[in-house]
Amino acid sequence: MTRETVILRLIYEAIDVVNEGLPPGATLEKAPELALFGAEGRLDSLGLVELLAETELRLQDEFSVSVSLVDDRALSQRNSPFRSVASLANYAAAVLGSELSGSEAGE
Repeated sequence: MTRETVILRLIYEAIDVVNEGLPPGATLEKAPELALFGAEGRLDSLGLVELLAETELRLQDEFSVSVSLVDDRALSQRNSPFRSVASLANYAAAVLGSELSGSEAGE
């Protein structure tokens, strides 16, 4: 399984947790094209924070490295990395890659 596939699976697991708190009919689909945040987004700011926190926990558990998805780099991008599941997965892969390469350099 590729790293990208694992990251997508972890985001889907985080979506399952977020869905537990949503009313019937408002649950999120597990699809890369799902709009998360923004004009077409399905989450409010609190829902997005919950999804990101759950995703960070799962990334940390899976890859044994601390990952922060909400930082200056994410907030300063022209196109938000939180606009869809696919953009979140791509951004998480980039952050994870830099964290993993940084931890390997420090060993």
